[in-house]
Amino acid sequence: MNLEQLQLSPLPQVLVGLLLFAAVLAIVLQRVAVALAGGLAGGMLAMRLAVLLGINAETVGWVFFAVGAVLAAILVSAVFDWALIILSALIGASMVSDVLPFDSTARFVSMIVLFVIGAFVQSRLSGLGRT
Repeated sequence: MNLEQLQLSPLPQVLVGLLLFAAVLAIVLQRVAVALAGGLAGGMLAMRLAVLLGINAETVGWVFFAVGAVLAAILVSAVFDWALIILSALIGASMVSDVLPFDSTARFVSMIVLFVIGAFVQSRLSGLGRT
């Protein structure tokens, strides 16, 4: 195919159209993937909080998971940077507090303290905590 035939063919326009479609699809799917990841993190966090608070997660665990997942997905979609900091600090704090040799009340308090420290450090490192 020579240059003149390429200019007359619809191939360049089709390729540009496909590239634009792929770009839009990537943006949309990124938002969906971020909302799903936030939902899963929020559901897991809600289940961990239920266990820490002494609630039997075996019987009503799915309710905690569903509520946490929906709230986290909305939060992540609305304010992505802050939601990422908050969710990662909460998940990290809950994972660390789970292995501490404390009773449930002390683990809950340690989780809150670790969350505050984690959120503060991440916000300062990302530049979001500065005015």
